[in-house]
Amino acid sequence: SDLRASCGQDYTSDVAQTAVGAGASQPLAEVLGSYTGGGASPAPASAYSYQYIDTPSKNISCELHDSYVACSILERSYSAATDCSSRLFSISVDSSASSRLRCGEEFLGAHGMTFHELGYGESTTYSTFACTERETGMTCWNTQTGHGFTISPGSYTQF
Repeated sequence: SDLRASCGQDYTSDVAQTAVGAGASQPLAEVLGSYTGGGASPAPASAYSYQYIDTPSKNISCELHDSYVACSILERSYSAATDCSSRLFSISVDSSASSRLRCGEEFLGAHGMTFHELGYGESTTYSTFACTERETGMTCWNTQTGHGFTISPGSYTQF
């Protein structure tokens, strides 16, 4: 049975995040993410409609656009050698594909953008994308395809 359909997007992301946090390798987390299935995964009914968000720590910032959602993290403990060689690590998901790394790009906003702090347990939705902030990290996904990612200071997962 499809784990995401049975237990929901939040649970499947938490399972993958917990595996990485417990020492699972990034490839194992990606395989685990592939077993969470696909398909629509709507934003929580209580979600805000913020387009630009950051975490309470201000370490992760995300931009939700009509055709993609992307996040950047400033401080992380995972090795740059295994993913992005630049200091700034970014990841996104768009309307047509699974999530992908956006090495060297930044999604930290620009002059005139108003960022909203998303508290732990809170969500936002814009266009066909959504993000939920938890103490374990920021999870963002395409609400039509279910593809997305979770990013935190200790790890990232793609699903």
